Amino acid sequence: MGVYKSVFASAAERSNFAKLRRQWGDSYDLWHNVPFLNIFTREPLFDFDAFPPVRATISDRDWQRLKKTSVDYVLCEKPSSKPVVGVDFDGMQRGVNIGREYRPGTEEDDQWRSKIMNLKLRVAHGSFFPYFIVASDHFADISPRLRLTIVDGVIGEVLAKQAARSRLSRPIEVADMGLSEDYCASLDLES
Repeated sequence: MGVYKSVFASAAERSNFAKLRRQWGDSYDLWHNVPFLNIFTREPLFDFDAFPPVRATISDRDWQRLKKTSVDYVLCEKPSSKPVVGVDFDGMQRGVNIGREYRPGTEEDDQWRSKIMNLKLRVAHGSFFPYFIVASDHFADISPRLRLTIVDGVIGEVLAKQAARSRLSRPIEVADMGLSEDYCASLDLES
């Protein structure tokens, strides 16, 4: 047996990791090749093909399949390492997810790859976890001066929605408006 020259499967996978770390590494931990079941538990899981969504289960066979998979990049909160968003880079078939469905980007569809990608999407989305499958094009810098990628935009949108949900879940405080308690107490609200 030998040792690989890199833990990354390709130069593109390494480059994509570096781009994500450049953009998000100061605020979040970024992990590479995280076992799928280090992110997800078996329950609760919901089936969104039903309306309203219902509780779902995963078969033992699918659970065994998921034991053999990983997520290429996982952004996690510091210092807890709580997963925030997962991104799989599909360099082989250049596929993407459209909602909860995997779409290969090549004419030759590897049936096993499509099956496992759809399974991962079903479990991630059924667990209310933001998980995306992207191709190389989504890691291209938008421009030489604006070193952001489509993947950065997707992650930014997820983080913004999470922050808004968190903020809206608690009452508005006087300090949130840039005012002090003393100032508000001094206002003559009767006039």
